[in-house]
Amino acid sequence: RRVHGILDHSTYDNIGPNNHGNVTPKAKQQIVQQSMKADELSDQMWETLKAVKSRRPLVHCITNLVSMDIVGNGLIAVGATPAMIHSPDEIVEVLKIVKRNNGILYCNIGTLSELWVSSLKIAIQAARDYGILWILDPLAFGFTEYRTVTVLDL
Repeated sequence: RRVHGILDHSTYDNIGPNNHGNVTPKAKQQIVQQSMKADELSDQMWETLKAVKSRRPLVHCITNLVSMDIVGNGLIAVGATPAMIHSPDEIVEVLKIVKRNNGILYCNIGTLSELWVSSLKIAIQAARDYGILWILDPLAFGFTEYRTVTVLDL
């Protein structure tokens, strides 16, 4: 649950061990500060997890074929309910259900095709129209022109 002794490498390079292999006082202070940040982050993560489990949100996922199973199982593990519906013909109806259940939309561009892009555009527009929180995972943005243009269009 707690992470201690975190020190980012750029800081360590600047203030790390002295010539005798001992950590300098400044480096020790940085370790303590980072440890406290990690403790706070850990506490925030546990609070967020408890909130998700108590709320049990419906998360509509338009995600890539590779991660679909992982995303779905991960959401179930934290207490959310995943929906993996990609058909443009169902998206608006699904987002209405998501809205009624105070859910969110998660979009991942890992698998791109005309059908996938159409679904993403419809889903994001519906999320905007219904005031639904949406998250875009721009996987491999910039790798190809098609991916770049698609993300910028979304």
